Amino acid sequence: MVPACTSTTRGVEGEDGCTAGEVRCQGDELQQCDAEGVAFEVKTQCVPGTCIDGQSSCPDAQGSGGASTTSDGTSSGGVFSSGGSSNVGGAGGSRSSMTVTSGGSGGDGGSGGDTPTGGGSSGEGGSGGATTTDTTTTTDTTDTTTTTGTTTTTSSGGSSGEGGSGGMTVTATSSASATSGGTGGDGGSGGATSTTAPSLFCSPNPCSSDLRCDEDADACVCDGCLIGASCVDADSLNGSNSCEVCDPARSTTDYSPDTGADCGSSEDECSGQDTCNASASCRPNHFADRTECSDGYCEGGVCTVPVFDCIAPDPPAIDTDALEILVGLTGTPPTPTGGTLQPGRYTPFRIQYYGEQPTTTNTYSFEFDGIFVQVAHQPYPPWVPQIEFAGVFESVDDTLEFDLQPCDPQFSTEIPTLEYSATTNGMFTFATDPNDGTRIVISYLRE
Repeated sequence: MVPACTSTTRGVEGEDGCTAGEVRCQGDELQQCDAEGVAFEVKTQCVPGTCIDGQSSCPDAQGSGGASTTSDGTSSGGVFSSGGSSNVGGAGGSRSSMTVTSGGSGGDGGSGGDTPTGGGSSGEGGSGGATTTDTTTTTDTTDTTTTTGTTTTTSSGGSSGEGGSGGMTVTATSSASATSGGTGGDGGSGGATSTTAPSLFCSPNPCSSDLRCDEDADACVCDGCLIGASCVDADSLNGSNSCEVCDPARSTTDYSPDTGADCGSSEDECSGQDTCNASASCRPNHFADRTECSDGYCEGGVCTVPVFDCIAPDPPAIDTDALEILVGLTGTPPTPTGGTLQPGRYTPFRIQYYGEQPTTTNTYSFEFDGIFVQVAHQPYPPWVPQIEFAGVFESVDDTLEFDLQPCDPQFSTEIPTLEYSATTNGMFTFATDPNDGTRIVISYLRE
């Protein structure tokens, strides 16, 4: 107790004499006469308008401090001044904002103000302020709990004074972590801790079953290929074309060619495994025609029994007497051009010599069917019988190459590679006489 030193408490000794223990009001001061009966001393300061003469104490505070509320119009909180302070017996002002300074302090018997950062401290017999934090900022302060990942940190609530209770800490965050409340003072109780459930984009999951919920992006994400309105898993094949695959590295909105992937028919004796090409088409990998196989020769990827053989050969007969012979032709002879030979029987009907006629000219007749052929050979003028062959042939550029079995083994004659030109209804073959270089052109009619 501090003795009063003003004219209202102690003046010239003896002039303010009083009865020991007597009480009185001087404005808002409650005064009491000292034990010697010399002068009045200040006993306590009452709430304005509450001091009553003759009463030994001030009545309880009934008023409350004003509230100060400020809100900003942005997503991040502004900085604000403190709430109003209450008088004796009143409650401190409260404030709500995103980021603020400390709230007001309660007076004797009052409660501290509420602030989002730090609650005010209560006076004697009062309650500490409440602290509310709504933020996603990580901050290390006293009495702080920090979560892992997206964290929220709150400061502690205010501490109560004698006989009061500690402040309350309320946290509403995306990590659902709250700090402890303030510690109560002498005779008081500690603050309460309250946690508000987190607000998450993916809880509950708003995405369809083929999409992944991305909490960080607040979006439903397709990890494969978004084709039309469907999310296709990576490495999934197109149900309409097995040569197309979802490959997000190349396209996230369409299928991509699955080049080299197996498709179609598997490997057999005349074909390898079919595979996808760069145009997303399934292509065969056939072995070359005329490759020998169990039943004969491969043709178009299929093992085919030969159409012709030497058991019953039947190539067209060569009628040398019916041949038209033209000798000593001048000018430039035709040039071989190759081309596709139509299936059928080809019989010679004309021989043209661009120069002198040699002693012997080799004439031939043919029957073609796919890769197969049977051939008759007859010298002109004839001096041996017609010799027959059966086998396969191949067109290479402007030449015909043969792989034949002689049906008359007593003759050692072979069919050479021939230059040729295919026509609509036949063909030409070309040869050169090794003796004088005469160019020989034989015309054939197809039946």
